Amino acid sequence: MYRFVVRRLLIVLPVFLISSTLLFSLLYIKPGNPAEMLVPPYAGPKEIAKMTHILGLDRPLYVRYFEWLGGIFHGDLGVSWKTRTPVSDVIVGSLPRTLELSVAAFMVSLAIGLPLGIVAALKRKTKVDYTCMGIALFGVSIPNFWMGIMLIFIFGVWLGWGPGLGSAGGHA
Repeated sequence: MYRFVVRRLLIVLPVFLISSTLLFSLLYIKPGNPAEMLVPPYAGPKEIAKMTHILGLDRPLYVRYFEWLGGIFHGDLGVSWKTRTPVSDVIVGSLPRTLELSVAAFMVSLAIGLPLGIVAALKRKTKVDYTCMGIALFGVSIPNFWMGIMLIFIFGVWLGWGPGLGSAGGHA
């Protein structure tokens, strides 16, 4: 058991480094200067250069990466380019809605999955069992982003049971 835990912990480090490198690089792969999005449309090259310097985008990519990585290990996730507030504040502000959505999703999956599982267990190797297994396989096989879009459309837009886009009380 001890060796298993140590092995898993040793696997975490390279996975973290590879995934963080990929995610950080994705921010800079797209063409253009992110500073151009943050200045007014009529801003000249001088204002763009100033914003580029403020954001630290004039420094080499590897320097920015290691500063960002060091900040993460100290609990500093950086500043949002869009809102210019700490990213940790944005995450904490979104936490209540995220938890609400997670609990609701868990309750719905429990309300559907538990009865289907019980029925499938009671009616083993019958059409009912195979139907329940097919429904479960269908639910697991659909990509989450597609299922989310479809559920928003069906329940939020088509049936009008909830907000289709965003939440009614504040920013989503």
